[in-house]
Amino acid sequence: MPELATQTTDTPLRRVNLSTARHMLREWKRLYVEARNGQLRLEDASRLAYLLQVGCRMYEVQTLEDRVVALETELEATANR
Repeated sequence: MPELATQTTDTPLRRVNLSTARHMLREWKRLYVEARNGQLRLEDASRLAYLLQVGCRMYEVQTLEDRVVALETELEATANR
C-alpha cells in the first residue's frame, strides 16, 4: 500500500462506516490485522488508529450530550404537568 501522505492512485478509497462505536471498533480491528500482516505500514496504521480514537471520543461525547438533552427535556415536561 502506498504511503498515506502521498497516496495518488486512481483507485477509489473504500467507504468506511464510522457511525457507531461498534463500527469504529471493526475498523480498528481491520487496521490491526492489516498492520500485523504487513499489508499496512505500522506508522500508517498508528495514525489511522489515533484518528479512530479521536472519532470514538467525539461519538461518546455526542451520545452523552444527546442523552442529557433528552433527560432534561423529559424532566422539564414532567415539571410542567
